[in-house]
Amino acid sequence: MVEIGLSKYSAININALIPLISFFTVIVLITDIVILSQQQIISKQQHDLANYNVYQPMMDDLIEDVTGRQHDFDNILTGIRMLPYTHTDYSSLKEALISSSDEVISEYRTTELLKINMFVIAGFIYSKQKQAEKAHKKLNIVVHSYLLESRMPEYELVRVLGILIDNALEAISEHDSMTLHLDSRDGRIIITTLNKGPLLTPEIRAKLFTAGYTTKTCDRQKHGLGLYNLRRLVFKYNGKIYLENDYLLDDTLVRFEVMV
Repeated sequence: MVEIGLSKYSAININALIPLISFFTVIVLITDIVILSQQQIISKQQHDLANYNVYQPMMDDLIEDVTGRQHDFDNILTGIRMLPYTHTDYSSLKEALISSSDEVISEYRTTELLKINMFVIAGFIYSKQKQAEKAHKKLNIVVHSYLLESRMPEYELVRVLGILIDNALEAISEHDSMTLHLDSRDGRIIITTLNKGPLLTPEIRAKLFTAGYTTKTCDRQKHGLGLYNLRRLVFKYNGKIYLENDYLLDDTLVRFEVMV
């Protein structure tokens, strides 16, 4: 455009100005690229800050909850020590020890969230635990690696976790439980959910990740986009999704595994 304008309104030799025009054009392009790159970085930081502001209070609640439970831990140990005196036969002592150990393990798994290196993720999972409790459901957490790594930014990981956990909690009935596994390998995070669910026929598998499809029978208009969005998010970062059935006694389980 500069060259055309000069050719119409100036007697200057245009060919002599071409190198200078090209130089300024390259400078403008480089400046645009740098600005766009900075805008992407700023956008990511804004997402991270927004998530931090949302889930940091939940992380504080988690710390306060665990700290409060630590005061009761000595009482639990004292109770375990007293079991042989209150249960003189082997059978009742065995049942009491199993019950007490299950309670201790449950308390310990809550503290595992504090060891995760991604604080926003820890706070988010804790909020989902409390949400499940209000619905009279249970979210079990098993952390295999506390040093989580991923190609996906943390604010996107929160979306992935939200879809997987919500999908599993909605699939189970009151007083049932689901399990969330967290692991990391080869620079990727591995998120696995396990819950009671339907048998995954080829027809269900073919439609499960399409927009609008849902296996839920209630409030169908509110469902059908979660797994579709999950697929888009994971594939955006060249991740993988595995889906299969597991079996426990007479129950059919659905296992979702996301590696990203």
